[in-house]
Amino acid sequence: MHFDSIINIQRAIHRGRSLFADRMSTCDRCAAIKLRWLRWLRRQRQRRHRLQLAACRCEESDAGCMQRQVDRIKAIQAAIAVRRAAALKLHGQCIVTTTVAGATTRRIVETEEPSL
Repeated sequence: MHFDSIINIQRAIHRGRSLFADRMSTCDRCAAIKLRWLRWLRRQRQRRHRLQLAACRCEESDAGCMQRQVDRIKAIQAAIAVRRAAALKLHGQCIVTTTVAGATTRRIVETEEPSL
């Protein structure tokens, strides 16, 4: 796997992140969830970046080294997807999305603060 493949994976994640960011930005009651999520995400991105640099330092003929780094990056990406879904599920207790005539509207539902 080449560095270009890693970049393509990151682009796909970036496109998927926009929906999550849109939904999370609408509710201030979930500030604790957002802060905890963003701090964790920042740590994972740092780890992923370090692994990408390590993959670039692998010898061209050393496929095993590159594959180990890519497998670790994939594991981080999977963990990010799982945690993103969990954070959005917690946040979903505050926001109800309904579709009316093809248009998506949001309505804030007063609930208790979600537990972490």
